[in-house]
Amino acid sequence: MIRQDEGLEMLSQSAQRLGQMSTTITEELDYQNNMLDDMEEGLDTATDNLDMVTRKTKEMITKAGGKQNFLIILVLTEVAIVLFLLIIYFMIIRKKHYNTYRQETDFPLVCYLFHRKREQFH
Repeated sequence: MIRQDEGLEMLSQSAQRLGQMSTTITEELDYQNNMLDDMEEGLDTATDNLDMVTRKTKEMITKAGGKQNFLIILVLTEVAIVLFLLIIYFMIIRKKHYNTYRQETDFPLVCYLFHRKREQFH
């Protein structure tokens, strides 16, 4: 009889542990479901916003004259950027050339510019 009582007590404790574990698992699943619901709402909002931006971009391209004009604008923008970078590059080279010339001759800037103008005419 005592053995049966001990066995029943162990079974009762195991059932309680299983009950606690199942409660903990249920709480964790509820928490994760809430997180998934929040993420789904965020994705729905982002998808709606992306659809709206895509639609407005298509409308803007159509109003601007279609894809051909858009490509022309894109190419001209790239050309402007390249020209800007070339100007900066040549300004840096000119500055280096001036610094080299200045170190070699030790002339002031006015003499350098005068010399450059004179070289252009000869």
